Amino acid sequence: MDDALRWSDVVVLVLSDEYMRSENCREEWTNAKRLLPIRFDNCKPEGLLKHRVYIDLCGLEKDAAREKLLNELDGCIRPIEEPTFVPFTEKK
Repeated sequence: MDDALRWSDVVVLVLSDEYMRSENCREEWTNAKRLLPIRFDNCKPEGLLKHRVYIDLCGLEKDAAREKLLNELDGCIRPIEEPTFVPFTEKK
């Protein structure tokens, strides 16, 4: 695992009840350079994972989960319009 974490560009974090109960779960994801969390079952991430954004495939059928995952990885899910830029003004 040490070599895999050292040489990987991205670690896919499989958010499932089984993984969250594993002994090495926290050590693995906290040592990753880049993390791609994907939730597969109805687990409830806790601690530092509670506020991480993840791709949620829970409850989806195989084809729908595959399509959603590919869209997320491709970056197709983005705002339709460019966000409004509001310049910062210093208070005096």
